[in-house]
Amino acid sequence: MTASPTTTGGRVRRAVGRLLGTDRRHGRRFVVRRMARTQLRRRAARGPDPAPVTLVDTDTLDPARVSVRVVHPAERFVLAAPPDLDPWLVDAPGWHTEHEVPALVVAELRDGWVFGSDGHVGPDPHTVCRDLDRGISLAPTGVARAIAEARARGVEDLPGTTVHGLVLGGDNYFHWMAQGLPRLAMVLGATDPAAIDRVLVPAGPGFVAETLERIGAPADKVVAVGADAPAFRAERLIAGSMPWSWNPTPGWAIATVREAFAPERAAAGTGDRLHLTRLGAGRGRRTIVNEDAVAAMLTGLGFRTVATEGLTVAEQARLFAGAEIVVALHGAGLANLMFCRPGAHAVELLPANAAVSTYHLLARQAGLHHHPVVGVEARPPRRWRTYFTDADTVVDVGALRRLVADLPTTPP
Repeated sequence: MTASPTTTGGRVRRAVGRLLGTDRRHGRRFVVRRMARTQLRRRAARGPDPAPVTLVDTDTLDPARVSVRVVHPAERFVLAAPPDLDPWLVDAPGWHTEHEVPALVVAELRDGWVFGSDGHVGPDPHTVCRDLDRGISLAPTGVARAIAEARARGVEDLPGTTVHGLVLGGDNYFHWMAQGLPRLAMVLGATDPAAIDRVLVPAGPGFVAETLERIGAPADKVVAVGADAPAFRAERLIAGSMPWSWNPTPGWAIATVREAFAPERAAAGTGDRLHLTRLGAGRGRRTIVNEDAVAAMLTGLGFRTVATEGLTVAEQARLFAGAEIVVALHGAGLANLMFCRPGAHAVELLPANAAVSTYHLLARQAGLHHHPVVGVEARPPRRWRTYFTDADTVVDVGALRRLVADLPTTPP
């Protein structure tokens, strides 16, 4: 479904599509090209199907080998419908108002398995505990292929007690800060520190090392696991579950991250207006086509343009804690909304082909006002709507100005 050409938004989208749709990462032609290329790549890389993997829940396994403790009971969230929600988002994944988050557990597996850096967990080489694996949704064939690749790199035995701190997408700031870090804090809090022999964590990103210190992870027990990791067979494996990324981030997870950086939040000022820009690799992944016009307009309204690249987590925590309004393109840097004070406003600039609800749900759970602004680039038919991580967007600068200029600064 596309906007009616009789509406202002429809006329703008048609004009933008004619002018820019052929050479930018947005619009109908972009979607068609990307879908065709994705299918070709999948077929070229598919190869033989891997051996099937059994998906189970930990509470169905032999209690002689697996013990499970519920740390956070299941939750049901009913969020008020956002006012004036763009019709493009009404039936898109995650934008509904009722959400079920399953119980979150800490499980102890005797002779448990961890498969490579993706962190899939199971009781044997051919089984995965799906309730410990909800970070990012993968098709069963994708899970099976990841497990087969890890096993092909070998098997490493881990004696003693191993704490599982890996997360699929652990090199992504959001998936670590909103999922991996709070889950690891939950597991460490339920484990005798003296019994821990090692903690498996993602290798590479500096933000992982910085945040581990804040949650009290024993530095001398941390083992960084890289992309070339084999399968691990742990004598005693302790792992925790976490909510799927399409669910609201639970309040306890936000509180965990906020508490870890409480000094920075307390030291922050108030009333700042931030416009987040992207540098380097960030711009290569996703951009605002007319960012210069957006930045000029926001500067006139008292915003300052900043980038989070190169900042420590502590510096980002202080920056966001002092913000009254944050305007930013959709991206992992918005995980920092957890550091904002309740009542702040988050204006998220959403590409039409990357209009997911991740930061809408995070902001709402953090006590913020969230304002999604979908780009005016040409929109494909609804059946083609999908999530392309590198989709660009074109902002209706006039509409954004009216929104920002009218924002109240009262608690939600």
